[in-house]
Amino acid sequence: LTRDEVGLGFTVAGGRGSTPYKANDQSIYISRISKGGAAEQEGSLRVGDKLVSVNGIDVTTVQHDEAVTLLTRTTGPILLIVTRSIDQEGMTPANFGQFTVFV
Repeated sequence: LTRDEVGLGFTVAGGRGSTPYKANDQSIYISRISKGGAAEQEGSLRVGDKLVSVNGIDVTTVQHDEAVTLLTRTTGPILLIVTRSIDQEGMTPANFGQFTVFV
């Protein structure tokens, strides 16, 4: 994902020391995708994706402000690893769960 003149085109919520995005889970989650922003144009991220790493840096246990700082201070292309819960209608127990998206 490459930042445009406005930014990366998404916001995050959660993290240690902040209000959880999902109950009892202190992970960082994608909470909003900006209309027309870099993330929407790239097309891989979804609201509710859990952020695992940013350019190889593990963010699974960081505070909210640490994640925001890492995301806003990174220049050039950015590699995000996220997990996404699959809970769509028609999914069977064999293929229900999580997968990793490389952005």
